Amino acid sequence: MRVCSVLGSPRPQGNTARVLGWVEDELKKAGHEVLRVDVGRGQIRPCQECYGCHANLEEPDCMVDDLAPNIFREWLKSDLILLASPLFCWGVSAQLKALIDRAYCLIKPDGKKGYRSLLNGQRVALIMTAGDAIEDNLDRAVPPHRSFVEFFNGRDAGNLLIPFCTKPEELGAAVEAQARAFAHTLAGIS
Repeated sequence: MRVCSVLGSPRPQGNTARVLGWVEDELKKAGHEVLRVDVGRGQIRPCQECYGCHANLEEPDCMVDDLAPNIFREWLKSDLILLASPLFCWGVSAQLKALIDRAYCLIKPDGKKGYRSLLNGQRVALIMTAGDAIEDNLDRAVPPHRSFVEFFNGRDAGNLLIPFCTKPEELGAAVEAQARAFAHTLAGIS
């Protein structure tokens, strides 16, 4: 299986990076190919709503000159897209949200249904970390993720929500075990 993971944390060595690393490590141990893309440093500019992406109906073209179109090409070659972010105001980070907004270039006009998605059938999973609880906090990030996957005609591959994070070195063996078990779920390993 080919996996494209996207780290949306502004802290490249933070809690989210640590949890994502455990998932990636377990997937690699099982023989899967994993490519990590780090968008946490703000290299992805926001969508300009120019609709230039509709000029090419087969490619994820975009008029904004940054890494986003190349990331989307990786998504199209992958069997699984793995999005990872710390919780910011009950959603993903601004850095990851910019990429998600720019994914509109994967939606193409289609006279029959109105639109078609280049991500049709693609599996997408979510990893989120937060300093507080799941209930009334982390769980609020899941519905927008599911809406994104549904709109793009993807398949929700599940989510891993890690609450009460403080420092990466304090995450502990239980969180590591959760992350590795999530990798097994994603890969269909029993």
